[in-house]
Amino acid sequence: MNTPNRKVTVLFEDEISPKNKPTREQREHAIRLADELGRRVIEKYKKGQEEHGGDLWDKFTVLEFIDNALDETVDLAIYLLTLREQLTKVTKQEDNTEWVKAGLGRG
Repeated sequence: MNTPNRKVTVLFEDEISPKNKPTREQREHAIRLADELGRRVIEKYKKGQEEHGGDLWDKFTVLEFIDNALDETVDLAIYLLTLREQLTKVTKQEDNTEWVKAGLGRG
């Protein structure tokens, strides 16, 4: 596992009131998510730079940014709906023991 990002750990602790102090597992989960997201952002940014070049902030007008974001949001919805369909099919199969153990199907 990657070494947790110290800055993320500190920010996480500062953002939550003492009465709702997160458990160790919750902190580790949040840090894993932040690390994964950070890694993906850098990979995606480098790929975009390689494909398109230039400065992103100079490439579009405000309305073009909104239109691009809406297009990406539609793509996300399509991916999620397709994944949901696939999981539904798999979890309805007769032998779904492993899916049930993973919390993705009903026993």
